[in-house]
Amino acid sequence: MEKHRLTTELAASLLKCGWSIRLRVSGWSMKPLLKSGCLLRVAPLQETPQVGEIVLCRTKAERLVSHRVVAVSAGSMRTKGDACSQADGLVEPSQILGRVIAVEKPVFIPLTGRAARWTGKFLSRFYPKLVKMKMSVLEGKA
Repeated sequence: MEKHRLTTELAASLLKCGWSIRLRVSGWSMKPLLKSGCLLRVAPLQETPQVGEIVLCRTKAERLVSHRVVAVSAGSMRTKGDACSQADGLVEPSQILGRVIAVEKPVFIPLTGRAARWTGKFLSRFYPKLVKMKMSVLEGKA
């Protein structure tokens, strides 16, 4: 727990000072775009994130999570992992630390611009359904 809190504090501090950072992904919630071991480039926020962009958030448990913005309202937003069927709870502006602007490894993929946001919206909406459909087909063959 202590390690996660220190990493979160360091990332938040560097981004707040205007520095970009690089973080390694662990977990499955953003498959297929982001997989464990991918290296992300995160930039400080200069404007409110748009639907389809990926943001770096601080959770209440002091962990870092990179999820896609799926809705923006006046005082908060909703995020969701592309591989998750449900959106996260409301995310307050103070929890958003930065914007994921690129995947650096295994290949460089820029994540800025309209095409990246559109692709992100598509993945977030349809990837969980494709996974469920694949699982039902595989279970039918067993």
